[in-house]
Amino acid sequence: MSGILKIKDIAFEVDKQRSEFLAYIPQESPGQHSTGHLRWSLEVYCVEKEYERSFLPPCLYANEMRFGVRDWRMIEGTMVQNEGDKGLAAYLGVQESIRTSNNSIRFLSRRENQFRIEWECLADPFWDDDYSHGLPLRLDTDISFIGVHIWWVKADDQGLVTVKELVERHFDLSCLQEPEIAGPYHIVFPPRL
Repeated sequence: MSGILKIKDIAFEVDKQRSEFLAYIPQESPGQHSTGHLRWSLEVYCVEKEYERSFLPPCLYANEMRFGVRDWRMIEGTMVQNEGDKGLAAYLGVQESIRTSNNSIRFLSRRENQFRIEWECLADPFWDDDYSHGLPLRLDTDISFIGVHIWWVKADDQGLVTVKELVERHFDLSCLQEPEIAGPYHIVFPPRL
């Protein structure tokens, strides 16, 4: 099923190649030892093409989500929500990123590493007078979980040992593949299917 992001009555096609769901361990402030707390990021991009009324295709993302799970597969059936714009750091990006409100993100089902997601919120695209702020947004799509990412540890033999210890503190390594080097400071634990 193709994914659709709808704002008011305008529908945008989800770009499944660019959209992603991942876990990460943020870098602590200088001098602070990392606790290794996992955060989750969901990024949804729309296909770049000409849309109705020549509106720019939006992106929708939520960072720093927290789930009380040690296995990524256990997110199936969970929900993240907030009232107003407090708590969840979720944004709609058009020309600039504006915080969304009254978010409800449901991870309905899972097939391998693909999650079926429904996301409802109020958004402020500021396209024109009729499509400005407080508009209902609804996303229905499948998005791949692409693993646990660390971008701040040097990707060498010692770095692989360090990130394995960090991830193991808060995550069950049996649901992940062995870590891979993706860049000089980018280590990825792909999901085990």
